[in-house]
This record gives sequence, structure tokens and C-alpha cells, in this order.
Amino acid sequence: MSAPFGDLGPCDIEFDSTSLGATHATNFQHSEDTAPHHTAQHGTSPKDEYYVGSSCTVITRMTESTIAQLNAVLSNGTVLGSELMIASNVGTSLRDSAAQLVIKPYSSGTASVDAATWITVFVAAPRVEWDIVFDAATDREYQVSFTGYQATSVPSGETYEIKDLFAIGYGETS
Repeated sequence: MSAPFGDLGPCDIEFDSTSLGATHATNFQHSEDTAPHHTAQHGTSPKDEYYVGSSCTVITRMTESTIAQLNAVLSNGTVLGSELMIASNVGTSLRDSAAQLVIKPYSSGTASVDAATWITVFVAAPRVEWDIVFDAATDREYQVSFTGYQATSVPSGETYEIKDLFAIGYGETS
């Protein structure tokens, strides 16, 4: 049996309720971090290992993006008419620009409306890593990495809890 979000295919990403549009690839990564516990009686081999945290990251490569979509992932962008102005963000907290991120896999050519198939990162902060290529054969991509943080508060109406990081199958079905 496959995972609830299927075995392959593209997805739609919504960040802070803004669809990021077409992407070339999206990777969702989750890891559980551990630290070994040592005692002299066990020498250099660990006696045990303990969980010390967990993390999740979403890396996507946006393409065919609008100014509004590009601005949605910038912590330091301002749209002025048809211009996207980008200021220095030195000293800015990533968490300050965090919002909910939802990955919706495609089903029959469109983003799934079935919340059971979604991956929701409750507090995700974007960090752009753009390397825009201008040549005759390369599609332009705008890579963005989202770091997931534990929830420190829960907005009214939400059912996740403080310290939750992400969920599979969370959300309202449209």
C-alpha cells in the first residue's frame, strides 16, 4: 500500500495561503536527531542513544513564478507596482517570516483537495537560494528552502498542539 500522498508526481505548495505555482521538484525531508549516551563501563561504544530533537525541511524549485509568488517567499521583499524591491535582511529572524506551509500532491492533473493527502508544516520559514540561469536551454528556477519549527503557540481554530512540527493528513477538505 502506498503512502497517503501517492508514490510519485508533482505537488502544489501553499505558503501563508499563497500558491507558489509551478515547481520543478519538491523535497520534503524529516529527520530525528539523536545523541549517544556513554558510560565508562561500555568504553567508547554508546550504552544507549536518546532523541534530542527532530527537524523538517522543504526544498522546492519554483518556476514560471509571478512577482507576488516570489515576494511571498522573501522575508525582505516589497512589491511596488510591477517592481519587486529586495532589501538587506541582516539580523532578521527566520521565524519572524514563518507561516504555515501545505504540500498538496497532484491527483488527476490538479492539486488534491483531499486533506488526507496533504503534508502540513505548521511553522515554516523560507530562505531563498536563487541561482537564476540565463541561457538558451535552461528553465529559470527559484530555489527556496523552508525550515520547519516547533509550534510555540496555536492559532484559534487549529487542532495541532504546541511543539508539533508537521502532520500528514491535516487540514480542512475544500
